Amino acid sequence: MLQKRKLRFLALIVAVLAAGCAPAISKKVLETAQRDIPFSELAKDPMGYKGSTVLLGGTILKTDNLEAETVMEVLAQPLSRTLRPVRPEESPGRFLVVAEGFLDPALYAPGRPITVVGVVEGVRKGVLGEHPYAYPVISPVELHLWRDERRPDITIGVGVYGSF
Repeated sequence: MLQKRKLRFLALIVAVLAAGCAPAISKKVLETAQRDIPFSELAKDPMGYKGSTVLLGGTILKTDNLEAETVMEVLAQPLSRTLRPVRPEESPGRFLVVAEGFLDPALYAPGRPITVVGVVEGVRKGVLGEHPYAYPVISPVELHLWRDERRPDITIGVGVYGSF
């Protein structure tokens, strides 16, 4: 009986650890991405990479839902080994993720880290302040939203609850 409990507990631990190590982007989709295209090169000539499948990540700055699509403005960032965006202070620029249909802006919220594998569709002209800006446009094949590290998922507290 004790052996079965130990085995169940061990199986539970392994399952939890395996779930925590799940890849951000599926292996099949990741294999389609041209990972050797640096964002700085893509930003210089988005039309030169039109049709290429790229891997990018960053922090969502804004999400706009239009009639037939959702447009996310993303501050590009380098990616860690796990493909999580890191070091926002090293951002080489911004890009747009343009997805068909509706993506809930409560989930795809400003400040949320995101990783995307998508197809370069071209460029959209915009303005940052008063500065003209050319945004590379990415049509997502697969998106991964990361937990916002500023909001902990676990809280520990000791106290008495209720009204007195």
